[in-house]
Amino acid sequence: ATHCVEGLQVDEVRSRRWLELSAALATAVAPHIGHQAAGDAAREAERRDMPIRHVLLERGHFTAEELDRLSAALELTTPGVAGDPRARPSEPPAG
Repeated sequence: ATHCVEGLQVDEVRSRRWLELSAALATAVAPHIGHQAAGDAAREAERRDMPIRHVLLERGHFTAEELDRLSAALELTTPGVAGDPRARPSEPPAG
């Protein structure tokens, strides 16, 4: 951990809340429901000042469990399409 700030700790609850209020989840769900539907859900969430997750659930695009899986930190930070292991590289890139 050469380039880390000593004593740095992640506030998981706060981080999750920022993710829920962000339209970034639209990017993760777009491959599953299409760009238009993801964008529409993000705009509605913004207009209604609510998490996009709630809009996606209301519209029936996903179950709560599916959204939990798609919005997991590992899914959002690993190359490939969130929720689709077939779209992930089988080996890490060389270098």
